[in-house]
Amino acid sequence: MEMEIEKNGAEPGEDAPSNEPEAGPGFTITEFDEAWYLSKHPDVKSAVAMPRGLHYGRVHYLKHGKQEQREAHYTSARRQLLHLHIPKTAGSSLRAAFARQKYNVFSIDPNFKYDPAEHSAVDVFSGHVGFRAMTEDKGGRLRAVTILRDPVDRILSYYYHLIKLHDAGLEVSERTTLAKKYPLDDFLSIKDHPHLLTDMFNAVTWQLLHGVDISERIAYRRANPPLSDADLVNRATKNLASCLVVGFQDRMPEFLDDLTAACGVRLTLGQDNSNDNRTPVEQISTKTRDNVLSWVHLDVAVYRWARSILIKDACR
Repeated sequence: MEMEIEKNGAEPGEDAPSNEPEAGPGFTITEFDEAWYLSKHPDVKSAVAMPRGLHYGRVHYLKHGKQEQREAHYTSARRQLLHLHIPKTAGSSLRAAFARQKYNVFSIDPNFKYDPAEHSAVDVFSGHVGFRAMTEDKGGRLRAVTILRDPVDRILSYYYHLIKLHDAGLEVSERTTLAKKYPLDDFLSIKDHPHLLTDMFNAVTWQLLHGVDISERIAYRRANPPLSDADLVNRATKNLASCLVVGFQDRMPEFLDDLTAACGVRLTLGQDNSNDNRTPVEQISTKTRDNVLSWVHLDVAVYRWARSILIKDACR
């Protein structure tokens, strides 16, 4: 996500003003001032056809405001990062990169509950958690970052990763045993296993929307009115648009640059959990692609939205 720094009419690259001290955990985060932009440009909200509650201002600025030479405003404050680690999106490499730079990284799981007192020394929270974790922060301290990957490629990577885990003896479970036992198309036809449903069935949409576990999804549906597929996608993209930085696995240098622009951190990623012994997405059959798409039709919609809105080249 593009994070050019244009604060109070300053030129990009100038230091952000901040009333908070530099000492303490977390990072000095530079953010687009949504309220200021909408107040300065009242025509924006009515001009942008986006779901209610989406970050109209930032989306408009990226898509149109820069070309129209509209003024933008940014603010800076100390914040902690919450890395929403979508599986098979270089998240392990990102977490390791933060740790190498001596940041205090705290691994979390779906049961994570943010406590500002208990977690005061943490710089980065990282784990396979849903966006629900952001709602645990009542003081506005957390800022989310995440990385997306082509949904079809992500499912292929997941399948071959399970086989790799099984072969290495690192995880001999029901899901790795199924991956080891069945060829890819047969594996994709297993639609009644809870582990696979959790890991694959529109998993990215649900992680961005609320939670990662099937139980969390069921509870969310029960607590809300009947939701169509379009409703689920709109709510997931709304949360995605609120993230401080969104990256794409095939454009990692841009993600790292945007992370630097947003909070000053400079990272170098390794190749954790990479797997060269897999079929490239370009070589799968039409049948296999269709089988994968039956698992990720909502994820595809979210991903396409993100590519069209959040990539710099698409915003010019």
